[in-house]
Amino acid sequence: MKRRMKTMHVRLRYARIDAGYESASAAAKAHGWPISTLTAHENGQNDYNAQQAEVYAKAFKTTAEWLMFGKTPSPPPGSDQGPGIDAQLLQLPKEQSDALIKAFNTMIETTRIIGKAK
Repeated sequence: MKRRMKTMHVRLRYARIDAGYESASAAAKAHGWPISTLTAHENGQNDYNAQQAEVYAKAFKTTAEWLMFGKTPSPPPGSDQGPGIDAQLLQLPKEQSDALIKAFNTMIETTRIIGKAK
């Protein structure tokens, strides 16, 4: 069964995690945003507008359209390109996708450490 990202708040949280920020606090500090604002946008206390979606999209390397409406660009016609890893993760149960994201981030960090040691 596909898990849908039904709200802008949930999509924002996943965009932040996908961008490598383990917490809203870490992302807010890195970008100079008020922590309470990002937290309220992620937990659904407050909605965010199109202008703020553009800011988040740029920071988290996604699109404002996806953050606000869940729409993603289609692959070019004739392309055999399937859904990206982020789209595949979003179709899994939350516990599975969270575990995979954590494992992936650990692999990335390990690769960075190994690269520095050489």
